[in-house]
Amino acid sequence: MVSTLEGRDLVNRVSVNSESVFDEIIEAYGNKILKLCFVQLGNKEEAEDATQEVFIKVFKNIKSYNGDANIYTWIYKITINTCFDILKKKKKNSYDDISLYIDFIKDNKETEDIILKI
Repeated sequence: MVSTLEGRDLVNRVSVNSESVFDEIIEAYGNKILKLCFVQLGNKEEAEDATQEVFIKVFKNIKSYNGDANIYTWIYKITINTCFDILKKKKKNSYDDISLYIDFIKDNKETEDIILKI
């Protein structure tokens, strides 16, 4: 695991050889982040997609890591926020699906009558 001091060192090394630094970060935290995403999302495919999204965010924002906390703490927060956004979007989409269904029923009197008879 990468300590806080090594985390700062990783950030400093990004400008020199970013590919190897990112490989180190993924190697050190990839499985841990995948497990965290799976626990949060409950679906393997969604967890894999979320993990990929997390590391894209890490790579895009690595310069904003200030080194005050362990780098894993910073990545953990990105992970939780990413999973929260996915769940929020998923919940919103499920409500959208229901509202479309309700609108369809309201617009189609025959379908509404059939459903009410069941």
